[in-house]
Amino acid sequence: MTPAPGSPGSKPPHRNKERDPIEAGVRVIIKRSMLSVGMTTQMFHKWTHDQMVQWAANHPKAIAQRVRQWYIDAVAERDPTSDESAIHTYERRIKQADTLLKALGIQTSYAGLYPTFVLPGQVFYTFDELYNALRMACATHVVKHDGVERFRSTDAECFAWLLNHQPCSVHHATTHEGWSIEPLCQDPPKT
Repeated sequence: MTPAPGSPGSKPPHRNKERDPIEAGVRVIIKRSMLSVGMTTQMFHKWTHDQMVQWAANHPKAIAQRVRQWYIDAVAERDPTSDESAIHTYERRIKQADTLLKALGIQTSYAGLYPTFVLPGQVFYTFDELYNALRMACATHVVKHDGVERFRSTDAECFAWLLNHQPCSVHHATTHEGWSIEPLCQDPPKT
């Protein structure tokens, strides 16, 4: 006897195989990033593209690690002596990673197999610098000490940075030691 759809023991509904392969790759990168930080992905299939990009913007370190591995795997699969499908797989994986980075405000440029990461006025050349590029592109807060900027990233990463870079609690540091975590100024609305 086959269980009724939606009941315990039933299979999930058949997924549409006509899904855009680039969007599917972006979803896989983000889902694997979520798993790498110990987050459950039970409701992930209901997330919109904007919700996924927002999660990625709030977790630049996890995204940087996963995108780095995505590029490395793509190049490893690229074998010039193999058939055309391997080349198409390489190109598809590169487009998937580039699409995610573009949604986060980072452009990519290729001089060889691996990309350089471009923000307005800044170029990041290595995968080690990809985290810095993502951190800068997704920054919402800044850590300052006596009015001088020391670190810029999301609010959670700023809190963790401050906790790890001085001996006091964050509360004591911001109350008595001259440290502050401030939101970045948003552009004023255009009139």
